[in-house]
Amino acid sequence: MSDLRDWLKTLGLEEYADTFASSRIDLDVLTDLTEADLEKLSIPLGDRKRLLRAIALRLDEGPVAAGASSSEAQGQGEAPHFATPERVEWRQMTMMFIDLVGSTALSERLDLEEYRKVVQDHHQRGADILGEHHGFIAQVRGDGILAYFGYPHAGEDDAERAATAGL
Repeated sequence: MSDLRDWLKTLGLEEYADTFASSRIDLDVLTDLTEADLEKLSIPLGDRKRLLRAIALRLDEGPVAAGASSSEAQGQGEAPHFATPERVEWRQMTMMFIDLVGSTALSERLDLEEYRKVVQDHHQRGADILGEHHGFIAQVRGDGILAYFGYPHAGEDDAERAATAGL
């Protein structure tokens, strides 16, 4: 809990450490918090926004690089490190969502094993293409892939690389 207290202190929001502690909120659930959760904890609107922004700026447990395992991306179970106000950097980022068109109809025509193979091949091909264009896989859910270009390192051609990967 002291890691969370220290992090809150860097944000100037140390006063909420006891509130989080009494609700058994620690670093492992911090990223699951929503604005509604913070409101239930009676945290004022401005501080809720500051907390949510700081949570979103976490550094070391961000999106998984294309081709990297989640354990590599998360530092083998180390405690997460968070951005502090003096380390914040604003930049443009391009997001792409890749979807398997017609997957619902396909799932009705194929048996489960065949459909799973199609989705796995779709995920692998998407990861390969994203890796070739320096995209990062932020999330894979169902047959969809959310990818970022310009994260964690921004480039002047991020949007162009995203468009090329999409084509």
